[in-house]
Amino acid sequence: ADDAAENATKKEVLIELKDNVLTIANNGEPFNEDGFRSILYSSVSPKKLQRKKIGQKGLGFRAILSWADEVIINSGGTKLVFSEKIAKTFLASLLRESTEVSDFIKEKSDSKMPIATLRVPMLLIGDNDTNSNFDTTISIKLKENIINDVQSQIFSVINKETLIFLNHIETIKIDSPKRQITFYKKCTDNTKKSVTVRSENELEDSTETKTWEIKRRIGKHKGKDFELA
Repeated sequence: ADDAAENATKKEVLIELKDNVLTIANNGEPFNEDGFRSILYSSVSPKKLQRKKIGQKGLGFRAILSWADEVIINSGGTKLVFSEKIAKTFLASLLRESTEVSDFIKEKSDSKMPIATLRVPMLLIGDNDTNSNFDTTISIKLKENIINDVQSQIFSVINKETLIFLNHIETIKIDSPKRQITFYKKCTDNTKKSVTVRSENELEDSTETKTWEIKRRIGKHKGKDFELA
């Protein structure tokens, strides 16, 4: 999301937890064909050729699957849904149509349904986007046993300091049953040596502001630009 926001007019991220659905939305460069392909196949991300961007193997997105029943990506005019049920339904249809595939699986696999969830997305057509103010929206239908853990992470992981380490994002809004807060970042100039973050807590009706003086080191490592702060 931070890389995508580099050229965005509104450099904003929304993190929303409603019932059992976690939504993460951001503005900026949407998914293109190569971006979607990098989700289906690991280590083919277009970021690999971009010196200032991190995340090339798709591991972050794959980690989501361990605590999600369903994941929907809506970006760049394309809406894809991933789930174990969709993948297994596809494979079951293929097995009914092809005895060759069925025989191959029986010979090579101990599992009756050996198929990766991310290899078989479903294209959704005609669905309205509930977060039309954002260029990319990822909706995650959480497993029941993970909801409390996600709520706990929303409390503990994201804070004012988070924005210091994001080069482009200026606003993070959190909307969940137990936490409703927005963080706003402002830098003194393009050097970003001084960063001020203001938080507005809606549930507690409170506002806090903190300023940091940042020391930065810029360089290159294995062909990639890096910045330490």
